[in-house]
Amino acid sequence: MGLRHSAALVLFAAAFTAACGGGRVDPEFTEPIVEQKSSAKGQRFLDPTPPRSFDKPKLVVIRADWCGFCRAAQPAIDTAYGEFSGSVDLVVLDVTDDASTDDASRIASHEGVRSFFASYHGRTPTVGVFTAPEVGRLVRGSLEDPATLSRELAFAVEHFRAERMSETNQGDAP
Repeated sequence: MGLRHSAALVLFAAAFTAACGGGRVDPEFTEPIVEQKSSAKGQRFLDPTPPRSFDKPKLVVIRADWCGFCRAAQPAIDTAYGEFSGSVDLVVLDVTDDASTDDASRIASHEGVRSFFASYHGRTPTVGVFTAPEVGRLVRGSLEDPATLSRELAFAVEHFRAERMSETNQGDAP
């Protein structure tokens, strides 16, 4: 009986770690996403049309309340995002339960990260950095180290600025 119980615990731990992403790929954030409320019915109103371009790069975090790896990575994400909060938008996609996952799916579509969410919504924590709709990269490395995310955010901000300057210079060409 003891051996079966131990084997069951090992299987449960392995399944839980796989579902949470093992903490190797991307985390969460605590700040709520500001949502517009429909005055008619009090329901959320999000324009279903994704943006054609971004005003700033976006830090996209897929997280869940039940995910221990998300909680462990949160301080590093908070620290790294704090350094770039003026030049990067934050999008939190909460997959704690069915209702929040449905909301997250709508938000992902609106924010231009639908494919990312479709690919990674079952793996928490997951973090991506995007410079345009559906153009981004998965943050890899230790999410408990703010330097990992800071490097990705610095790269995204620089890439975004370079792209904007390139577009501006092409518009000035005769």
